[in-house]
Amino acid sequence: MFGALLARRGWFRAHGVCQSIAYGLMLLMTAIWMAPVFVKFFAPNLVSMKVDRTDLVVTAHGALGTAVILLGAYVILVAATNVVPARLRFQDYRPWMRTLIGLWWSAILIGICTYFVAA
Repeated sequence: MFGALLARRGWFRAHGVCQSIAYGLMLLMTAIWMAPVFVKFFAPNLVSMKVDRTDLVVTAHGALGTAVILLGAYVILVAATNVVPARLRFQDYRPWMRTLIGLWWSAILIGICTYFVAA
């Protein structure tokens, strides 16, 4: 929310720094905590097809979270580097940012739901 406030005020460099830090923390949390837990406890159930509702909610959370990570990387690469070829770059950031924040909040809400489903 702080990053959105920075963008609204026109402080786009500060917004970029804030969102890049948030993205980095999200990657760190995913790599250290979420991915290992998923691989250890939920992936075996998916492979063996012994899936319950908790596995489905966690998998939905993981799939949406993966989409957020990939789209976030793309947006950061377009905004902060010249790595993305010109034909794959976008000029209007607003729809991309709004899509990304919507997906991010959806992933968070599904993540919260995992605690209610697992209980």
